[in-house]
Amino acid sequence: MVEWLKAYPAVFEETSDGGYSIFFPDVAGCISAGENLEETIAMAKEALSLHLSEMINDNESAPIIDLKNAKEEAQGCLLMMIEPNPAIISRRTKEHAVRVNITLPQMLLERVDRYAKAANINRSRLIAQALEHQISASY
Repeated sequence: MVEWLKAYPAVFEETSDGGYSIFFPDVAGCISAGENLEETIAMAKEALSLHLSEMINDNESAPIIDLKNAKEEAQGCLLMMIEPNPAIISRRTKEHAVRVNITLPQMLLERVDRYAKAANINRSRLIAQALEHQISASY
């Protein structure tokens, strides 16, 4: 999975209405757009994450990055490296669960169990959701 979580070059082309369209030269068919640069960056990250998720599910190889080609394709446009969101990829791929052994303070574990019971989910799912939320907030 790690080979998928690298930054990919994205070409941002300004549109006539002041927005941007983007494409990833090394990820065929991965495109998006936004009304301004900030929105377009967010949309690019989401598009890349969703596209890579589908590639993983289809057992395709991770795209090979060719910065020289990306720079050539970006002539007159903005070139930026975009990282996929690992939480989106994790949620959308057919990853199997892996058993791990962790140590938690007893009081925290009791709180986790009470919360999980009230939310009608199991302990593992609650911990996974909390970690996904924390990681997503960091990216």
